[in-house]
Amino acid sequence: MKNLIFCFVALLLLFACENNSNIGLYKNAEFPLELPESTVEGKDVSFGYVTVPEFHAKSNGNTMEIAVAVFHSYSESPAPEPLVLLSGGPGDSNINTFTALLCGDGGKLLRSKQDVVLIEIRGTCFSKPNLICPEVFECEKELQKLDLSDKEMLSFMSQSVNKAHDRFKEEGINLAAFNNREIADDIHMVMKALEYEKYSVFGFSAGTITVQYLLDHYPESIHSATMTGVVSLRDNLAASTANTIETLELIFEICEKDKIYQSAYPDLENRFLHMLDSLNENPVPVELSDENGDVFTFNVTGDKISRWLAFGMYMNNQVPLTVSRFLKGDYSELTSSIYNASPQETFSHGLSFSIMASEFVNSMSNNYTYNEKYATFYNGLSTAWHSPQFNLKMAEVWDIEPLEISDQPIVNDVPTLMLCAEFDHVCPPKYAEELEAELSNSHLYIFKGLAHTQVALTPCLLMMMNEFTNDPSKAPDASCVQQYQHNFKIQ
Repeated sequence: MKNLIFCFVALLLLFACENNSNIGLYKNAEFPLELPESTVEGKDVSFGYVTVPEFHAKSNGNTMEIAVAVFHSYSESPAPEPLVLLSGGPGDSNINTFTALLCGDGGKLLRSKQDVVLIEIRGTCFSKPNLICPEVFECEKELQKLDLSDKEMLSFMSQSVNKAHDRFKEEGINLAAFNNREIADDIHMVMKALEYEKYSVFGFSAGTITVQYLLDHYPESIHSATMTGVVSLRDNLAASTANTIETLELIFEICEKDKIYQSAYPDLENRFLHMLDSLNENPVPVELSDENGDVFTFNVTGDKISRWLAFGMYMNNQVPLTVSRFLKGDYSELTSSIYNASPQETFSHGLSFSIMASEFVNSMSNNYTYNEKYATFYNGLSTAWHSPQFNLKMAEVWDIEPLEISDQPIVNDVPTLMLCAEFDHVCPPKYAEELEAELSNSHLYIFKGLAHTQVALTPCLLMMMNEFTNDPSKAPDASCVQQYQHNFKIQ
């Protein structure tokens, strides 16, 4: 009997070893997107998967497959340090986000002296498993047709979260394995598998969380770091609503102090806040059609405008013009894009939920102060997908243990460049300023008049990042930053 048990245990151990023998190894695969004719797979770009542990501290446990694309340098003798690009969310697909850029003019710049690596972080579109939630997109479509109170709306949203949670559980997915600690460890393992000793890294928005983990845990591997839309590891998105209000106050203050804007948009702040209350009391019905052509009534309320406006502020740096149109009874900007309050269908909400529930939830209970005159606006944001109110309810459903987040500063001398937007309503420049004080070899530049996502789309960022990654021993030429100023359009 003892011999039988011994043989059984030995077989289990042998299976475990065989099951994990591919950990840290790269295998080729077909690129998952259609490439332009100018980009040849196998020559210009290589694609494959690296097997990583579900938990890096448990090498004999389950595994995941991390998709990775290497866009090869145009140089015959490229620099040994490639550039890794990380998008935001958390939940965006790095391969979906950056492939077109790297196959076009942006790629000609960034790949002129170095390889560029896209690592599809765990849980996102092309890695296995992914945590994409069609339940959330269906929920968002239905929400626009319903007239629900805030509590009813949060409950309706929670139902979609519960459906996704139960599906992932049935598929055997451990939702606790999806967090920035494991993601940073994945990146380190992937770069070792690709035989890169050091690398530069760029992070946008939620991608800056991963960059900060890399700076903290693997500084010896980081050649340089560039970030835009810097997230605070302490406040994270828990302070997003308070930050959004502060950004609106800044925009309205600029309009009040500038004579031209004051004339075009008189008393804009007070009229905006009064409008929200008025529309909540007397909604304006608008007839719309869904994707199937079915007509439904969409009631324009102050809460719906608040929710939509806050999401739009990721890209919209023309808030005064938008608000002015609303005040004139023109809601076309809202009604033509009511589904924009949720990201697109390749976005991994499941990864986002896991990160919120494990890394952010403790901060969500904090009471971030805000100007009380914005109470209606604040309440309208309670039903946004990343609001503190929603995330607290989501975390109850997602049911994973919160991680202990270190409150110790990141102290190192890795060359770091931070490029931030003045009107960034979720990651305001103050977070980058706090991080700059911790990092002894950092440079910070603020783009006036731009919103959260806009900095990442400027040619200025590409040029400065490229110059910095090629020579991080000095600050890049920042003269292009000066061209960005307050420039509100007047209708």
